[in-house]
Amino acid sequence: MAVISWIIAGILIGLANFYFFHSKINRTKSITLSVIGSFIGGTLISLLGGFGFKLFNPFSLLLAIIGGSVFLLLGQNLMI
Repeated sequence: MAVISWIIAGILIGLANFYFFHSKINRTKSITLSVIGSFIGGTLISLLGGFGFKLFNPFSLLLAIIGGSVFLLLGQNLMI
């Protein structure tokens, strides 16, 4: 359940970046970067916090949103 929420958060971050902020990168790269970042962020808090991957945790979703945003910004600035 938690992994699905991270993926959905990543997709929404990528779409919001592409449509609202007129990103320099295309829609596919925007969504891919944000999903990867949200998965990394959610995985880190789940492993370090001891919550696991099966249960929904609002802290993991919050860190997934932050991770997706940061990874997307890094990808845009490095022009991946």
